[in-house]
Amino acid sequence: LPFGLFPNKNGRSSGLIIPKYGESANRGFFLEDGGYYFGLNDYFDLKLTGDIYSRGSWAVKPALSYKKRYKFSGNFSLKYAITKLGTKGASDYSKRTDFFVTWSHRQDPKARPNSVFSASVNAGSSSYNKSNPSSLNDYLTNTFSSSISYDLTLGSWGNLTTSARHSQNTTSR
Repeated sequence: LPFGLFPNKNGRSSGLIIPKYGESANRGFFLEDGGYYFGLNDYFDLKLTGDIYSRGSWAVKPALSYKKRYKFSGNFSLKYAITKLGTKGASDYSKRTDFFVTWSHRQDPKARPNSVFSASVNAGSSSYNKSNPSSLNDYLTNTFSSSISYDLTLGSWGNLTTSARHSQNTTSR
């Protein structure tokens, strides 16, 4: 005898992302990483999550993934947080606005053999990972680097390479 019936839908599905709950010494009770997943189509999906704390802090964290088979793939995320510490009106009260941007793009080498574009971007405010770490490794990391490059093969003429690099140290700012 069957004890449950679960419909199976072909294709992508959208749905709720159940948050984690707990208590933070600085920000009070919380719901973290809760939100909604949008299975937009075969090329894009969007995950919109956020955090909320009982003492007024909050964060929103949209993340977009994209992929075109045999062409390119990548991820883009933006994290924006308002962190409130202490009691409003007290001398130890502080309010901080932080952000962090991550972008990763990879082109399939077979898509355009003569030109390749790639990007790896990690940048944000100097206090984001100290105030809003998602792991111990994030909390301990104080340097971020980014690079974007474009390589073009000009046949017998040679190669043209353009690149940009950025390094950020959150300790020395």
